Amino acid sequence: MLNEKDVKKAENNGKRRHITIKGIIISVAFVVFLIYALITLLNLQVQVTEKTNELDRIEQKIAVQEDKNKEIKNVYGILSKLDESTDSESYNEGLKYIERIAREEYDYINKGERIFVNIAGD
Repeated sequence: MLNEKDVKKAENNGKRRHITIKGIIISVAFVVFLIYALITLLNLQVQVTEKTNELDRIEQKIAVQEDKNKEIKNVYGILSKLDESTDSESYNEGLKYIERIAREEYDYINKGERIFVNIAGD
């Protein structure tokens, strides 16, 4: 026969086992949560890096466009001065400058011109 001490001891062993299983389940859940949080943080860091690189590329494009805008304002300023100018020499100089910019920067050509491209790379 079992006395009261043995019964209490058996109950305590069952509770300890139950608490241990409960503790293991909680520990495993906590570890799974930590792994999930770590993966999420790493994913967010990758996204931040990609967005930072994209921002740098866009800022470079903005700088290039601002330079082009300054050049266009210069050309526009020359054109407005040419309209007011009566000096034919400065008028011709201005037209040559505008033509050079159109050819070099914007790849424009005059009617009837042909462009030859050296594909040999020499």
